[in-house]
Amino acid sequence: TFLWTRRSAERPNTFSQTIRALKPGRTYSLRMMVCDYRDLMEWRDRKQEHKPMVRIEGAQILPDLSFREAFRSGRAGHGHGKFNRKNNLWITYHRLIFRAEKPPARLTISDWQSPTDPGGPVGQELAFNYLSVQPYMEE
Repeated sequence: TFLWTRRSAERPNTFSQTIRALKPGRTYSLRMMVCDYRDLMEWRDRKQEHKPMVRIEGAQILPDLSFREAFRSGRAGHGHGKFNRKNNLWITYHRLIFRAEKPPARLTISDWQSPTDPGGPVGQELAFNYLSVQPYMEE
């Protein structure tokens, strides 16, 4: 199960949700995975990094603790259909660490890289999966 978008030249597709039960001052992690939908459906092995825009109103994103990484899905030997160690679906894993400023916060994700830059080809279809928000323990 995933959320599927097709990038438009005119404006970004966005989806959002309210994040409840946050404690002001506490840190949390937002994790998600993004892949190219056509690569998934056509069993294509094409290395690419997906850079959706993520905003969290009511929170401060901590870039020094956050990262994104493109990885090959079959790298660990997991296979699915025609994907395997030699033919991989490339997935971008995102981990954003944020500090809640006030509850609730509003999470908005876009298939554009920024409000003015699509960050990828018009018409590209992205699949968003594994969205998770959890408390994050700082050192």
